[in-house]
Amino acid sequence: AIADGSLDSASGDSNGNRGYLPKYCYKEGVGSFKLALPGEAIGSNLSTRWNRRLSLLAISGVDYLISGYGANDINYGDVTTLSQFQARKAVEVAAYRSVKPSVKIVLCDLMPNTVSSNLFVDEEGQSPSSPNWAPLVGGLRDETNGWLDTLPLGAVGILNSKPIVENGSTGT
Repeated sequence: AIADGSLDSASGDSNGNRGYLPKYCYKEGVGSFKLALPGEAIGSNLSTRWNRRLSLLAISGVDYLISGYGANDINYGDVTTLSQFQARKAVEVAAYRSVKPSVKIVLCDLMPNTVSSNLFVDEEGQSPSSPNWAPLVGGLRDETNGWLDTLPLGAVGILNSKPIVENGSTGT
């Protein structure tokens, strides 16, 4: 997922970074490269598109891999339960470790996924962007984030966006 920010275009921001993860790495002074493209999902990538990308990971000098995968699996309706998400995430992490066993994996929580009737002025104008993200509170996103908070699959950390992008615990 991209999570475009202010002043992003198809070319990224003024530094060429597009999306919140590359911007985070740039701000912290560390290099980054993306293994994924916008709109991709764990399920479709692992079966068809990853050989060359995993080869890039294998020969890279990276110590950490930040994984924000999973939102599109829910968005497209391929994942509708926590157990399905857990199974896909386990396959994804196993693929990384198969080519770079020493990589330390940092997971990302799932951000709110809403549309707005009033340009996101307030939370009352927001609703789930698709039925797969409903309800905003207590649904699959909250279940999944609770699981991710436990640092499953040998993860060494989590990038928790909640304090930055979410209005309390509203899902907006």
